[in-house]
Amino acid sequence: MHYRRIINEASDAKKLENRDRVALQIQSAERHRDRHLETHRRILKDLKEKGSQLVPARLGLISKAEKRFDVQKESLRAKSELTSHRLDICAGAVCIE
Repeated sequence: MHYRRIINEASDAKKLENRDRVALQIQSAERHRDRHLETHRRILKDLKEKGSQLVPARLGLISKAEKRFDVQKESLRAKSELTSHRLDICAGAVCIE
């Protein structure tokens, strides 16, 4: 039973570590997206003030960037749901002892 407790604790620790890592990656991606969109929106404002015909193209770039982030965020969230295999943990426990 001692080994089951070790395996469960190792599995729980791995899950928490994975969730924390993914949360940091999402935060980093959000900051990157925000900076990127801020630049696009500033350019869009300038284009609108000049009456440029490039406004629709810039709006398309903004939409594409937002969708790309949504896909990236969903991919990262899926990674946070990955589970460790007991065999990996068992092998690690055996090697440590």
